[in-house]
Amino acid sequence: LGLPRPAFSRTVIEAIHFASPTLRAFLWFLLSLFFWWGLLAAIPAWILWKAPGAMAPPDHFLRRVAENWLLASGALVFIHGSVRFDLARIALVRERTASVLSAFRIAGKVMKGGRLRVIGIWLFWFALGGLVQSASTKTGLAMNPSGSVLLFCLILFRQAGFLLLAFLKVGFFAHLLSWEENRFQRA
Repeated sequence: LGLPRPAFSRTVIEAIHFASPTLRAFLWFLLSLFFWWGLLAAIPAWILWKAPGAMAPPDHFLRRVAENWLLASGALVFIHGSVRFDLARIALVRERTASVLSAFRIAGKVMKGGRLRVIGIWLFWFALGGLVQSASTKTGLAMNPSGSVLLFCLILFRQAGFLLLAFLKVGFFAHLLSWEENRFQRA
């Protein structure tokens, strides 16, 4: 190939250089997720759990409210943070900024006024992926392979299900990119 001897080390260094912004964005996503989850989900649930009589047997109303609040708000914080992370990665890839913090700020500006729409996009593709996974798993279990040929068919069927999930992920990102492009031009 005509490459000098340290081609492997150059490949590793370039891969690290290429993945570094995404890794930094992921770490910022985790910090942000823990902060907002604690502020919007865990602290209110803790306050409800500490309310007088919240732990009274058999199952007090405040305890159920706290558990449902923790579940619902935690899911919403995760979805919001996940979409913002994806939009920040888009900003980094499209070279709208070189800084991870600036990419998250751009993502926040893009989401402003359209949070429900972008969360709806995420939920739509998540539900579609769940349906594909559910149908694939249910059909695979119904096959109940008893021989090597049927086992091979099951493996092929499951691989087709994974391929469909990959297509759905591409569809999600195409939808998100299109939405982001329209929003960024307006912002």
